[in-house]
Amino acid sequence: MFIELSEALDCPRCREGYGLVTFVTRSDRRRVLAGHLGCPLCEAEFPVVEGALGFGAPPRGPANGRGAPPADPEAALRAAALLGVGEGPGRVVLLGPDLAPLALEVARMAERIEILAWVGESAGNPAWDISELARGVNPLLGAEPGRWPVRGGALDGVALSGSSAAFLDESARALRPGGRLVLLDPDGEARQRLDGLGIDEVASDATTWVGRRR
Repeated sequence: MFIELSEALDCPRCREGYGLVTFVTRSDRRRVLAGHLGCPLCEAEFPVVEGALGFGAPPRGPANGRGAPPADPEAALRAAALLGVGEGPGRVVLLGPDLAPLALEVARMAERIEILAWVGESAGNPAWDISELARGVNPLLGAEPGRWPVRGGALDGVALSGSSAAFLDESARALRPGGRLVLLDPDGEARQRLDGLGIDEVASDATTWVGRRR
């Protein structure tokens, strides 16, 4: 976890906007590899293990061994372009569970980007090495769909895939004004839920929907 990323995080339990305090046990290149995040209000603690942020039960399944999961370079290029990751340095984006394996490839396409890679249950519990974390990959484990550990207005982009209706309210809350929401292969329920979220459509076709937060 990039140490300054804690400024974009918030306690998913009390959700009062006080942020989280980082306690570092082991670090490398401004990446927290071991330690925990603490809420100054409710005193909840969330572990950081091998650079991954733990906000609940970890995904089921065996670890994939050292290194990030394999990614499709074309899919990563598509996600990066739709998120606008090349628009400037210092961006913070979240990739949903189905897109987390693209995190390293997307990070390679941008300067100083921090990616919250939401590792879903189907992906197992991957171990990312420090060179990959240093590119800007921040594995996120165990977050609840309706209670993201992210401050309101903290994200420059969110990319989701497939059945994403359960994530849309939190996407709208977490995006800054002008931030992008990218839905890849959205189902009918997700498209219907977009009305009233304060996100204006920028482009869409049969397989993709892109919007910008007002």
